[in-house]
Amino acid sequence: MAQDQLPPHTLRAFDMDILRIRDLIRQCGTLASRQVGDAVDAMLRRDTAAAGAIAAIDEQIDALQGVVELDALNTISRRSPQADDLRELFSAIKIAGDLERVGDYAKNIAKRTVALAATTVVDPESALPRIAAMVTGMIDDAVKAYIERDANLARDVVERDVQVDQAYNDLFRATVLTISESADHIAQGAHLLFVGKNLERVGDHATNIAEITWFSVTGQTMAARSTEASAFDKVSGGS
Repeated sequence: MAQDQLPPHTLRAFDMDILRIRDLIRQCGTLASRQVGDAVDAMLRRDTAAAGAIAAIDEQIDALQGVVELDALNTISRRSPQADDLRELFSAIKIAGDLERVGDYAKNIAKRTVALAATTVVDPESALPRIAAMVTGMIDDAVKAYIERDANLARDVVERDVQVDQAYNDLFRATVLTISESADHIAQGAHLLFVGKNLERVGDHATNIAEITWFSVTGQTMAARSTEASAFDKVSGGS
C-alpha cells in the first residue's frame, strides 16, 4: 500500500517515527560537534582531566548511533516507506555512522593531550581553534540541513570543505617550519600534525553528511568533489 493510501492514524505514526529519528540525529550531531571543540580546548589548555571526559561523550554517541540504526530499520520494516521517506531513513543510518566517526576523531585528539601535557604551546597550535570552529560549524549545519530538508544549506557545507583543506595545509607548513627550526619540537609537531589531520577528517565527514542529505532531499547525487590530496597525504602517502 502506498503511503498516500495509508489511513490517517498510520500516517501520523510514521510522521512520529521520522521526527523521533531526526531528533536522535540532532542529539548525536550536537554531542559530536561539542566533543570536537572540547577536545581541542582541552589540548590547548593541557587539561588531561577534561580530555579524559571526552571518552564518556563518545560512548553516548556510540549508543545514539545504535538507536538511530535500530529505529530506522524498524520503521522501514513496519511502515514500508517509499521514495523520499525511504531515502531519508537510509540516510539517517549513514549519517549516524559519520557522526560516530567524528566522535572517534575527537577522542583521538583528546588522547594527544596526555602526550603533550608536559610541553608548552607552540605557535602553529594557535590555528587549531579556528579549524575546529570551521569543522564544527560544518557539522552543525550539515545536521541542520538533514533535519530541515534544506538542500541549499547542504551544498553550502560541501563548498566550505575546501576552506578546511586550505587551513590544514597552512597548519602543516607552519608545523614543518617549527620542526625544522628546532629538533626539540619534532615529537610535539608530529602530535600537532595528527590533530590537524583529525580535524580535516571531521570536515570530510561533515561533507559526507551534507552530500547524503542532498541525495536524501533531491534524489540526485551531488557532483564529485575534488580529490586533490592535502599536503599531509602527499608527504605521508595516506588516504
